[in-house]
Amino acid sequence: MKHLNKFWLLTVGCWLLVAGAQAQMVRAGKITFERKTNLHKKFPDEETRRWIGKEKYRFDNFVLYFNDTMSVFVFEDSPSAGRGDWATVKNNHITFLNQGIRHSLLNIMGEEAVIVDAVKRRPFKRLGKKREIAGYKCQMVRFDQDDSTRLYAWYSDAIIPSVGPETYMGLPGAILGLATEDGGVVYFATKVEVLNPDFKAVTPKYKTSKAMTEEEVRKMLLEKMSGSPWASMVLKELFMW
Repeated sequence: MKHLNKFWLLTVGCWLLVAGAQAQMVRAGKITFERKTNLHKKFPDEETRRWIGKEKYRFDNFVLYFNDTMSVFVFEDSPSAGRGDWATVKNNHITFLNQGIRHSLLNIMGEEAVIVDAVKRRPFKRLGKKREIAGYKCQMVRFDQDDSTRLYAWYSDAIIPSVGPETYMGLPGAILGLATEDGGVVYFATKVEVLNPDFKAVTPKYKTSKAMTEEEVRKMLLEKMSGSPWASMVLKELFMW
């Protein structure tokens, strides 16, 4: 009987330890994302595919540093080599969560444009589906960008700040997965680290003296690319996220 009691106490103790570890709420840290882009879905025309060559998938790595007042989403590296490097955008975003303001650093044809604008608020629909990402249980939602564009996201409420890749946030927890409806572009967290970010060290250097709103950048690009068959695709690519 004594042995049974000891076994029961040991079992309960282990269960409580596991439950306590899973219930730990993360308030600050670093999330590493891998973005996988299917270039053949993104560029269905044969001419572009010939230029890209045999490279079907493009992989890019990003890092999101965050706490309850600020987040910094930055491009880290591209482990895949090939011609397709130009085919994916690598924007950086600094978000001041307590102010509702974002600074987006856009790479437009080799030049950086700085956007200072309000944080985007997107309505979402809960889908009731769940999956595990980077060791965290996540719930699935859908964002309806417009009548023809839907994106899916997976968030974990165990990571408290409402942050995510690119400009996506606004869910009751951190977004660890984000994907287009056809799976052509997919972001998934590969690692979550609990730490206090040194934002001064990880934030890219930039100036806001010539910053514009997103609407002003859109207007500028439309004027510069007037008549170009690539205009709509460039705008969609830059501002989809």
